[in-house]
Amino acid sequence: MPWQEDDVVLKTRFVHEFNAPGANKSEVCRKYGVSRDTGYETVKRYHRMGEVGLTPASSAPHIPHNQVAVEVIERVMAIRDASPNASWSANKIIDFWGCTEIKCPSRATITRILNQYCPLRRYHRRALRNANVPAPAVADNDVWAVDGKGLWRGISPLSVLDVHSRYLLALENVPLVTTEVQRVTGRLFDERGLPRRIRCDGGPPFGGAGLAQLSRLALWWIDLGITVEHVSKPQHNGHLERLHGIFEQEAARDGDVTSALSDFRRLYNEDRPHESLGGRTPGEVYKPQEHAPHSHFVARYDDERSVRNTGYFKWKGSLVFLSEALIGRSVTFRLLDEALWLVRYRHMPLALFNERSLKLHRCPRDVFDNFT
Repeated sequence: MPWQEDDVVLKTRFVHEFNAPGANKSEVCRKYGVSRDTGYETVKRYHRMGEVGLTPASSAPHIPHNQVAVEVIERVMAIRDASPNASWSANKIIDFWGCTEIKCPSRATITRILNQYCPLRRYHRRALRNANVPAPAVADNDVWAVDGKGLWRGISPLSVLDVHSRYLLALENVPLVTTEVQRVTGRLFDERGLPRRIRCDGGPPFGGAGLAQLSRLALWWIDLGITVEHVSKPQHNGHLERLHGIFEQEAARDGDVTSALSDFRRLYNEDRPHESLGGRTPGEVYKPQEHAPHSHFVARYDDERSVRNTGYFKWKGSLVFLSEALIGRSVTFRLLDEALWLVRYRHMPLALFNERSLKLHRCPRDVFDNFT
C-alpha cells in the first residue's frame, strides 16, 4: 500500500521509528498505513538522498522508451537522401546501413522516422483480392514478363523482366508495335536463351481479338516453342507492376531519356538489393539457361481443322469463330469428355469447345499440364 499523503514530516517520523533499535518494522508500517515494501523503499530513499528523497517525485521515465538518438535519425535521413529521388524505404535503408559504430535500428523505428520527417511519403497498401494468379516461376528463364511501362517523360518504354530472379532484361525506348517487340525479344533470345513462358496482357501488340487473344507477335513466340500467358489483371503480372512503380520513384527525372533508362537498369540489376532474393541483387542471382522449347512438341489429338480466311473453322457444317491471327493455320482437337474438346495450336491450349452448343470457352491455366 502506498502513502496516502505526501507529508515530509510524517515520512521523517516514520523513518526514525522504523530505524529505532528493536522496532517491529511490520507494526510500524501498519501504524502508518503502508506496506512493508513501501516502508523499506521509503527508508532506502531517505538513506540515499536525505529528506529530499521523501518529497514527491514523478513516476514518468526520464527518457521516453521510443526516443531515437540524433545520430541514428541523421544516418537514416542521409541514406534516404542519397537514394535515387530520395525514395528508399526502411528495408533498403537497413540493407545499406553499413555502419558499425551506430547500431542499425529496427524496421519499425526507421519507418517511424521516415513518416515523421517525410510525411508526404506515407501511403496505404491496398489489400489485393484473392485472384487466380498464374503458376509461379521456378527457375531463371522459366517466365519472362513483358509489357509497356506506360507514359513516362513523353515515352512508353518496353520492359522485359525475368520473374524468378527479378533481373531486368530490357528497358528500351521503342514503339510498342509487333516488329519492334519482335526485334528486342529476338535479340534477348539470342543472348539469354528461350524462356519457357512469356507473361503479358491481352492488349496490342501482345494480344488480339477472340477468346484465345492471339496476335502476330504471340504466334511468333508460340512457333518458337514458348507458352504465352495472357493475364487479365495487373496483380497477375505483379512483379512487372512493382518494377514499374520502382522505376517511377527512382529513375532520373531530367537529362537524356536513353541514359536514364540504362542507368536505372544498371541500378536495379547491380546495386539495388531485393527482399525476396535475401538481400541480393538480381544480377547476383540471374544465371541464363536454355529451357527445352515446345517447338517440336507433338500432342495427342483426335481431329484437326484448318482456320479459314475469316478466322472461322468448320465443324459439322457450322462455322465457329476462333481467331483471325490463325488464318491459314491448322489447329488440333482432343476429346476430353463427351462433346467437350480441347482446342490447341501446336503445344499451346487455346480454348475448350462444346460441340453441342458450338461455343468456345476460356481454357483453364493448368490444362496444359493435365492434358499433354
